Amino acid sequence: MPFETSTLNKFPRPQTSLIGRTQEIAAIHALLAFVLTNDQANDLLALFAFSPLRYADTVPSGLPAWWGPQLWSFVTYAFFHADINHLAINLVWLMAFGPPIARRFGPSRFLIFCAATAAAGAAAHLATHL
Repeated sequence: MPFETSTLNKFPRPQTSLIGRTQEIAAIHALLAFVLTNDQANDLLALFAFSPLRYADTVPSGLPAWWGPQLWSFVTYAFFHADINHLAINLVWLMAFGPPIARRFGPSRFLIFCAATAAAGAAAHLATHL
């Protein structure tokens, strides 16, 4: 018997929340790369991507600086990727390290953890670039 059932069950399997997050990230990248025009993609990025310039005294034109993007871009930037290589590398790391965390935390706490770490990364970027 080449494989025992107990050995096969030891490999971590992605949780539903992890698979859903992967699908969301891939769908957003596909939307930006293949569906939207450059102007539409730039408008979407201006609204949801994180930029420390939103908090500067003089905000560049075209970059929304009202309270909405200032709040939600701390998390939503994590869904955007520069190109397919950036997307692929991030998804490989997510699939390598995500399953044990998702399994330990459960779906709701895993998504909260993802949002919290994204916000912490944006806060660190803001603190070092203002």
